[in-house]
Amino acid sequence: MVTNIKETLVLLSKPVWTYKEIMKYFGCKRTKANQIRLFVIEQGGGVQYGKQFVKTDDCLRLYGTSRDDEIAKLSVLSSVEEKNEEV
Repeated sequence: MVTNIKETLVLLSKPVWTYKEIMKYFGCKRTKANQIRLFVIEQGGGVQYGKQFVKTDDCLRLYGTSRDDEIAKLSVLSSVEEKNEEV
């Protein structure tokens, strides 16, 4: 799982993910990441130009969230961290 807010934002800025990005974002092993990728493809979240890619939004939707929600959570976390650093 990604612990750095900056790394998470970079992952969320990508329109498509491979199993590597899925592994980083969800903190899972390669086998689980490939299972997630294949399930997203079965649900229509694959892309036309490569079987190894899935749409980021569809991957996050599988877990009941969206990129906008995740970015909003990160902005709250970063503001809390900044306030803690000031103290």
